[in-house]
Amino acid sequence: MRRYAFLDRDGTLVPEYPDAAWRGRTELLLLPGTGAALRRLASAGYALVVVTNQYLIDEGLVTDDEYRRQTRSLTSALAVEGVELLDVLHCRHARTVECGCRKPATGMVEEAVRRHGALDRDGSFVAGDSPADMGLADAVGVRGFMVGPQPTSSVPKGTVWVGDLATLVARVGA
Repeated sequence: MRRYAFLDRDGTLVPEYPDAAWRGRTELLLLPGTGAALRRLASAGYALVVVTNQYLIDEGLVTDDEYRRQTRSLTSALAVEGVELLDVLHCRHARTVECGCRKPATGMVEEAVRRHGALDRDGSFVAGDSPADMGLADAVGVRGFMVGPQPTSSVPKGTVWVGDLATLVARVGA
């Protein structure tokens, strides 16, 4: 069984932008402290998997090539920080499309487990900045950590708010 850290991308690892600002954007900058926090999680034995909703692909604001270049930029920036991701999974479906992969649906987590091995539910978690991320944690049966400003909308019971990834690392004991 494997301990996973399922990580949202936008607003958790890299800055969040308004939808239109993603058009043409291929270089991603890490939020401060991201590299150090993920290094500590990896050193503590967590498998680092990004799970990200990228509806802008199907909605025509971001091309497949731009998304691939964003992913290469993210993995390169993390490599400079000494961090290797186990996987990067995304849901490309428009918000109007019913699918099993767009968070809070569990499809991306199921795919990660299929590819990389059984999930240790007690030792794994989801970290993200939206109610959809916390809904994923609830649906999968793992801990949920809301990263960023204290949430103003409702999140599932059991969600733990942390201001940043460094605080999350301390909470999971990494």
